[in-house]
Amino acid sequence: MVPMDSNLNRGRSEAGSRFRAMERAAAKVPGALFLVALSYVDGSDRPSGFDVAVQRGEVVEAASFSNSRVDNPPLSGSALRRSAPLELDPSTVSACLDLGSDVDRLFAGAWHLRTKVLSPSERNRLAGTTGHIAESVTEVMLNDLGWHLLWHFEGPGRHGVDLVMLSPGDLVIAIEVKGTLVPGRILRLSRRELDQMSAGWVDKADNGGMAELEMKSEDVFGAVVVVNFADLTWRVSVTSDFITLVPVSGLEALMDMSWLRDKSEG
Repeated sequence: MVPMDSNLNRGRSEAGSRFRAMERAAAKVPGALFLVALSYVDGSDRPSGFDVAVQRGEVVEAASFSNSRVDNPPLSGSALRRSAPLELDPSTVSACLDLGSDVDRLFAGAWHLRTKVLSPSERNRLAGTTGHIAESVTEVMLNDLGWHLLWHFEGPGRHGVDLVMLSPGDLVIAIEVKGTLVPGRILRLSRRELDQMSAGWVDKADNGGMAELEMKSEDVFGAVVVVNFADLTWRVSVTSDFITLVPVSGLEALMDMSWLRDKSEG
């Protein structure tokens, strides 16, 4: 058992399609020769590539496949811009605030008066709180649509997905939530050593929710939620392969997510 590029594993790329075809060819013939050799370029437990051979009659077909994380392009944020702006009920936001907390009171003031009244230090102080409140709001809204919580981020520290939920249609979905108080703004996924919500990022050892549930990117689907408190909207995009984000067009699409499984199998 070794970490494997999700494109290759799921046949979601040209190389992956060929790899799966070689697997199927071997499976059709009992006793067929099927060999996989692993190659490594560093001290990690992730192979850098696979050398594969399968016997087809008297012919042995061989191919080499890269297992590098950089093969996966970063998720495009355009799907978030194309997602429908769903209405956010102010009472849902208010219910997620603890007005006994100084920072939540600061958020409430900024929410009603807009961020122009905040000093730079106050904006920095609110950054994490805005995200945390967005996570709570997202959890409540999805729960109202029939989703069930499996795990949520409690802190301290931040190294992975914010929520893992079971959607209508019985899909386990790892969710990254972003929140903003800036009117018209749609936050982007970060691009660092590992692009946020890529398969490699989801599979990080310090991704708390995934580690606690003992799941990897190939076991789940993904979603990115952006909550804009100024505009009172939230947008959702989803992915079946952690390569392509698909915009969600309305609440109906979130009330039965089996279409996303159909899309991944189509």
